Amino acid sequence: MKKINVKIFIKTAILSTISFFLTYVNISIFPNAPFLKLNFSDLPAIIATLTITPLIGFTILFLKLILTLTFKSFNPISRLSSFILSCMFILPLKGFKRKNNNNTLFLRLILSSAHYTIANVLYNYFIFLPLYGYNFKIRLHIVITCMLPFSLIKSMILSTSALILYKYSLKIVNYKT
Repeated sequence: MKKINVKIFIKTAILSTISFFLTYVNISIFPNAPFLKLNFSDLPAIIATLTITPLIGFTILFLKLILTLTFKSFNPISRLSSFILSCMFILPLKGFKRKNNNNTLFLRLILSSAHYTIANVLYNYFIFLPLYGYNFKIRLHIVITCMLPFSLIKSMILSTSALILYKYSLKIVNYKT
């Protein structure tokens, strides 16, 4: 049986807590869409995916989901959509190895940004906006004018932040470059 690493549990708990507290820091980008807010709560999960394992990144996202549903607001549709779309950002990062160079990391983050943007547009158009009762015309307008630009901006900001914090986070989790 594989030995359970207590350090990994502690790092997961700390990063999940940081992720939860970052949900309270919201920046509204589009004044015509106040429901779209940029927050950096996915950043600890991205860093954990890059430095530890993808499973820890998904675990941090799941713990953030549970914490936000419990303590912040009980809106299961928006929380579930945030969880699924955050997982869509992390999914392309799972093939990244710590031994790879910054160019590989940069390309993976661009791939993750594109994957997140496409997933955000499709999920919101076909699944989440119909749950709120929007009709076809309004959904198309919201997706083109709000969701697409917001997804591009958010994914690029998260990718840039992850690229900057990656080297520093390696030292924290005790991996050498």
